Amino acid sequence: MKNVSKIYEVSTAHIPEEIAAAIDNGIFARRPSMMRDEGWLFSVPDDLHQPAGLNSKAFDAILALAQDAGCDWVLFDRDVTPVEYLPTFDW
Repeated sequence: MKNVSKIYEVSTAHIPEEIAAAIDNGIFARRPSMMRDEGWLFSVPDDLHQPAGLNSKAFDAILALAQDAGCDWVLFDRDVTPVEYLPTFDW
């Protein structure tokens, strides 16, 4: 169907604090499509290779889950409840 996208929603608690700061400061390897106080929206790439620059295994694992679920986007949102099957970071 045209103009329909799937979004994988995940808590920002599943991203390490230093990666969250890097995203907010524009120095993370991937750039969000949208930033808000509550989190970020990233597109899910067709190829999950890591671009040059600062990367995160936790972030890459979430992208892989979203890709496996057929999602086009990942929404990292501080108001989403963390899930048991991903590590959480207390910040």
